[in-house]
Amino acid sequence: MSETACFLHDLIQISRDGTEFYEEAARTVSDKKLSRVFTDMAKAKTTLADNLLVELKPGTKPGAKSIDLVSDVVQTYAGIGRGFKAVNSAHITAMEQSETQIQGSLQKVVMDRDNSFVIRVLAKQYVHTAENLKAELRSRKRSLA
Repeated sequence: MSETACFLHDLIQISRDGTEFYEEAARTVSDKKLSRVFTDMAKAKTTLADNLLVELKPGTKPGAKSIDLVSDVVQTYAGIGRGFKAVNSAHITAMEQSETQIQGSLQKVVMDRDNSFVIRVLAKQYVHTAENLKAELRSRKRSLA
């Protein structure tokens, strides 16, 4: 079993955590456009996690050790905390960096031919969607400055 097949479970968990984080952010942030971006981020993460879970082969076990990305993303979400009403450009930069790390891991999934075609397509679709959402985040960050 390939390395990326082992960490698909971690990517699902990261997506679930991200869904909760961005749903909370969307509910509490005062900027309406930023709230919409957060809602879209939560939806994209939910779709990824749900679809990956359906496509995982039975018997695919989580890796013995979680990838470092899990703790990095959890720390980012915890670091930003619940202060979404006062979200600032540093918070958005941290979100962008976490998303870039997630996209990097998903790019590995896309390139790993040991993963099913469907899993590779799902990963690629998420990377594309996330790139567009990151562009919207950057746009909102510029307006906060």
